[in-house]
Amino acid sequence: MNRNRLKPAVIGTLFALLLGGIVFGIGQHSALGGEKVDAQSLTPKGTPTAAEKRAVFSRVWSLFNENYPDFQEKVINWKQEKIAYEPKAMAAQTWPDFFQVVQNMISTLHDSHSGLMGAPLPQRYWPFLFTQVFANQVVVMAAPGNSAVHPGMIVLGMNGKPLTDVLQSSYSDWFRPLGPQVQTLFETPKDVPEKITFQNPQTHVVQTVSMPVFSAQKLSQLWSGFSSQHPKYTYDPAFQLLFFEMKTFSAKVRSLTSSSQVVFRQFGKGILYIHIPLMTDTLEAQLKSHMNEILKAKGLILDLRDNPGGRSEPGVWFTDHLYTHSEVPLLSRTYHHGSFSVWDHAVLLPLKPHISAPTAVLINSSDASSAEMFVAQLGDAPNVKTFGSRTMGADGNPRLYPVMKGVQVRISGWQETVTATGQPIEQVGIAPDETISWSMPQVKKYIDSLEGNADPLTLDPVVQAGKNWILSRQPRTASLNG
Repeated sequence: MNRNRLKPAVIGTLFALLLGGIVFGIGQHSALGGEKVDAQSLTPKGTPTAAEKRAVFSRVWSLFNENYPDFQEKVINWKQEKIAYEPKAMAAQTWPDFFQVVQNMISTLHDSHSGLMGAPLPQRYWPFLFTQVFANQVVVMAAPGNSAVHPGMIVLGMNGKPLTDVLQSSYSDWFRPLGPQVQTLFETPKDVPEKITFQNPQTHVVQTVSMPVFSAQKLSQLWSGFSSQHPKYTYDPAFQLLFFEMKTFSAKVRSLTSSSQVVFRQFGKGILYIHIPLMTDTLEAQLKSHMNEILKAKGLILDLRDNPGGRSEPGVWFTDHLYTHSEVPLLSRTYHHGSFSVWDHAVLLPLKPHISAPTAVLINSSDASSAEMFVAQLGDAPNVKTFGSRTMGADGNPRLYPVMKGVQVRISGWQETVTATGQPIEQVGIAPDETISWSMPQVKKYIDSLEGNADPLTLDPVVQAGKNWILSRQPRTASLNG
């Protein structure tokens, strides 16, 4: 027998058996796992099946895997996150519980621009408590309706855990998400009063107070009612933030109808104080309407603290008035389907009338997104100095991708680098030229001023540092060139 002639027949038989086994295996997989489900054809209603949960989870994970730009920079193994979170998602019995697991997975990116949109999530609750971070302490600024908790008290812990343990379980060491406002710190999934431990910094007395919690809708109503009775506060329901407004201290400050409006205030010695709470579409028009006042000022204080961002164009327009020659303060590149674009050099060009007054820019760790772009652009301009604390580190520019009917996922789509430092904005933030810290006595005086007749700006060490620097730069004046 010719053994060589048998080889093709044997190989062909083996190939047929192997192919048959593969086909049989595929049929088994289909039978065991069910038919393939198209996530985008689903709606998040009813009880999700295993196949539906697997399809939706896979789509979200894959969209990030293909389009998220910062895995390497953040040292995140996205495949390991899938291994950790997919079993939890598959064990969820409802769509809200399922999407909470998915959102928790996305949260490991520590990216405020990335997350679910339109997805049903479990109800969340918060106490009627407003805090800020001063001198590395979480300090009570307002606690309406609770006679045992007063402004100025320090939060030491929650539900029997020290605050340090709560922070470590909520946020990683290298990320600074708290900023001055730390409302998410008190978020709870249960409609059960939270036991929060406070200390009075004057008497050092420590007490634990049971504080009722409220849904987001109810809490928004409570804060809106509070701010309507306290003219120094303005509540922004869109961002769930409480702003301090200076409208009661100067006739020159316009009546505010929302926290998106810019505050202009003469601050003595020819200095104009400008508070920009949001980067809105109307920002350029608001600044234009006060341009004569800006040009006549001997110094400008631009207060960008607690600015979560918005539109970048108004910041570019204003900064152009500060430049004397072209600059490239930022480099950016987009990321899509697994690859980066080339770095884009966004050139800022001088724009008349030229603003030459010394300009102090106040920043903190709640500044994010286009507000951070604004800070970087201002920082490259002549006669500008920044004061306060490092910004959040959230550059964003997210894209939206469909997940299922009514549900989308938002994914950051680019990287930005500050030209002057060579550092990225995402995760790193922008450090001020001069770091200003609060002492607890300063905090106490500042809080007391919010309830009394004193001017909070005169008790704000960051504002005062900016003012003193401007005075040291005088007699330089703002001018109208051309």
